[in-house]
Amino acid sequence: MREDGADAKQVREFEQYAKWLENPDARKGSERILGSGTIVRKLIVAGLRHGGVWAGKIVGKLHKKSGAFLKRNGGKVADAIEDVESWSETALTIALVKAGVPADIAKDLATAIMLVAA
Repeated sequence: MREDGADAKQVREFEQYAKWLENPDARKGSERILGSGTIVRKLIVAGLRHGGVWAGKIVGKLHKKSGAFLKRNGGKVADAIEDVESWSETALTIALVKAGVPADIAKDLATAIMLVAA
């Protein structure tokens, strides 16, 4: 991540979240670490921005057309969803359509993103 220009604060946040995920005892009290939703969003955006080709291959197993689009446009999709305030399937679909993603592909991508984020 440091090679991609991520700052030290973001790296610490991701590492803290990874430790929290790896420790099942820490999650039993149903206390969620501060900002874990934001970290999940950042991870998804970073994954799309830097790994769009791989994400496209995965999505392509479910829907070939959406996977091909994501392979070519991972950065565009990441830009479109990066600042979406309320992460719902509808909000993501609208943001993607506004960014120029075809409606059928936008719906599929929004569904896939929400499955990963859950």
